[in-house]
Amino acid sequence: MTEAATTSVSNVKVISIPSTFTIDITEGFNMQSIYESILSQNSSSTYTILGIDIPLIGIECLEYKTVDPTFDIKEAVLRLYEYLMKITIKPIWEILEKLAKVLGAAIDDLLTIPVLGLKIVDLFRDDLPEAIYKIVKSLWETGKDTLIELLKTLGIPWPFFEQTDDPDLSIRKIAKDIALSLWQYLWKAIGKILTIIKTALLAFDISKYGFPTWSKIWDEVVDAVLGSILKFFTFPLTMEELYKAIIDLAKETFNLPFVTFEELMKIVDKFELPFFGKPLDWKLPLNFKLEFPEKDFSKVLSDMLAWFNNFITSILKKFIEAIGAILNFFGIPFKFLTEIKIPIVVCAVENQ
Repeated sequence: MTEAATTSVSNVKVISIPSTFTIDITEGFNMQSIYESILSQNSSSTYTILGIDIPLIGIECLEYKTVDPTFDIKEAVLRLYEYLMKITIKPIWEILEKLAKVLGAAIDDLLTIPVLGLKIVDLFRDDLPEAIYKIVKSLWETGKDTLIELLKTLGIPWPFFEQTDDPDLSIRKIAKDIALSLWQYLWKAIGKILTIIKTALLAFDISKYGFPTWSKIWDEVVDAVLGSILKFFTFPLTMEELYKAIIDLAKETFNLPFVTFEELMKIVDKFELPFFGKPLDWKLPLNFKLEFPEKDFSKVLSDMLAWFNNFITSILKKFIEAIGAILNFFGIPFKFLTEIKIPIVVCAVENQ
């Protein structure tokens, strides 16, 4: 596998190599395997990979800003990972929404996100990251107080770092964390819809059969598949909670009243969440260089929250498959993608 090199490309010619990344998403996916697959299928002794373009989701090689290509590529992989989550969770949301409506349940109040003027359906937009970036940039320039309040509302700790020589990096970091944190409103909405459907199914059964039928199956599947994670639909995990939990672990590990970002990074591979296990898709230990530990740690938190969102998504997918008989009875089709081909362009420099 060709590992991305750390280099500046301001004085060398960057070449573009078209490629296609194919992924089977039947059994799920993780950041490390996506990263390794992209690099391995584009490895060559004639060039060194600097970054990747993913036109489908608006990712471009950073070419002349590239200082750490490995970091940049892993950021691109996170965006691709989020895209794969979105195309998995979107049909799940639509199926639950259809089932609620077929049963005559009122769910309009659940369709709005109470920040940024967004709706749940906006979470599935391909241009959402850029839309949030524009909002954050405007707030950054016109008044950070409002932006900081928004971060507090979403449970996003700040600041870890401010890139004073290039504030755009800070703005993009905030926008990325907001996009990930907005998923908490999706989980809350799904949790409420699950309860509404349960009530509506019971009412349907009583009126049609006189006793619980489909509602009984629903309850059994909810208990069997979602039981352990149901509380997270009411109280979704936030970045702030992850941050505090890792701080507590570091204080305990090093027996210190205060800890640095270097110390936080050193114990990341030891951090586990009850029930979930290690909330990180990267191969551990991470082996960061610790030249900029605030930046490294902020990425770790983002990736952990993305992992959590993906974990919940994968369980919900199993849930939808398990209630197939109910969906068929009410005439609601369901089918998940199994394989997707994604055009990418590898940016590289020729080896001398």
